[in-house]
Amino acid sequence: MNAHEPPAGPASPASPSPQAPAASDTAGFTPDELAREVRRLKRRRIWFLLANILLYALALEATVESIWRGSPLRWWLVGALAIYLAFTAFNWKVLSPMVRLFTSLLYLLGVIVFAVFELGAASDTGLWVAGLGLQRLMLLVVAVSIGITAYLLLRIRFVRRTPTLLVIVSGLVVYSLIPLGVATYYRLPFAAAVRGDHYWTSPPYWMQGVYVASQGLIPLGFIVALALALWAFLRNRTEAMVIPTISMLILLAAFAAASIELTRAGLPNMSDAVYMHYWDKFHPQRDIELPGR
Repeated sequence: MNAHEPPAGPASPASPSPQAPAASDTAGFTPDELAREVRRLKRRRIWFLLANILLYALALEATVESIWRGSPLRWWLVGALAIYLAFTAFNWKVLSPMVRLFTSLLYLLGVIVFAVFELGAASDTGLWVAGLGLQRLMLLVVAVSIGITAYLLLRIRFVRRTPTLLVIVSGLVVYSLIPLGVATYYRLPFAAAVRGDHYWTSPPYWMQGVYVASQGLIPLGFIVALALALWAFLRNRTEAMVIPTISMLILLAAFAAASIELTRAGLPNMSDAVYMHYWDKFHPQRDIELPGR
């Protein structure tokens, strides 16, 4: 120590400690990052708003068109629409745009499944949505579900990087979509698509593309979507739950409607026991057979 230097005194409370770490520049958003986040949230809000408007319009249009075409379910549709609109109106400030979107989608899919349950997908007098009868709606929902399942499976890195699994998934998707395209082109009912009428009648029912999709691919896609939704929920990532949750709703509706039609066609499926329980409970006459049996 230099003899001319004064002895070092205690550090002043105002003086910074030499060991104190510097403040991190990443503790918050930078101005550019904040601006980008605001723009992203605005776009997200606009997309939710447009999707909700579209679903509200489809719900109103489906009820009006079905009544105009003389649907036997018209009073059911009117009652369901009234409950749906009242629920969303009274809880408008409570429900987030994402929850309102899920509610609207659940309403539309529920109406389709209910119409299939009561009248069968071959009926074109039960429900109409945007000019599409129940038969076309059924084919569309199943086709969209197959596409969603393919998307979810291909999101799994192990499936994408395994050539064998990639070929199997792609082949099953194409094989399942072919009968739906043929049924749409020839205006065949869903039961005919299950049996492979007009193009593929030799294989048994369990090898038909629609049966493979409704009892294999679609349930598998639902399991994957459920796993993704739970993963996002556990990590508190709300935005990551949107696509899996929407996928779950569509896949569940497609599975339920397809299984109901398989039961009507006299083919075994996962929901056969539930449908038979409903039929035995509300139709106790033993001399009446199930439709399509």
